[in-house]
Amino acid sequence: MGMYDTIRFHGDVAPRCAAGHQVAELQTKDLDCALEVYSIYGDRLYRPGKDRTESAQLDECGRLVLTETRVAEAASPSIELRAYSHCAQCRPVLYLGEGTLGGDYVHERRSWCEWGFVFRDGRLERCDAVRVESRTAVADALRREGREVLDDDERLARLHFERAGKRGWIDW
Repeated sequence: MGMYDTIRFHGDVAPRCAAGHQVAELQTKDLDCALEVYSIYGDRLYRPGKDRTESAQLDECGRLVLTETRVAEAASPSIELRAYSHCAQCRPVLYLGEGTLGGDYVHERRSWCEWGFVFRDGRLERCDAVRVESRTAVADALRREGREVLDDDERLARLHFERAGKRGWIDW
């Protein structure tokens, strides 16, 4: 996959998936590709700064709470870039396939979300959807590939989602 950077949105400026959820963290290969985390706050792009502080204290349960403060600096590139991810709140589409080493025949495919952004002097001028797939579009594509798509309410799908939840594999 190679190196990339992350763009993290703060506030209500994040683009939305086909279901309407905010997709607050995207990846791009159009910046420095140094595994940096850039931030967008309002209409402004910020790059990670060098200054960081960390504090530590025990909470009421005796757990150590580490708090890191990072300073971000305003960036001022004029650039057109693409950024992409999947929605962490949408369930993947399940389909049957060959068994893996773990023996599972149920596979997942997530909806692809990709946007084009235009920045002028570090200010976000435009955000255009390039490809924002719905779960229905993903299921239709899988069927065209000859895959057997599972409905979310089928027993095997319910068991898969339940097991994924118990193992902490899900972020939706």
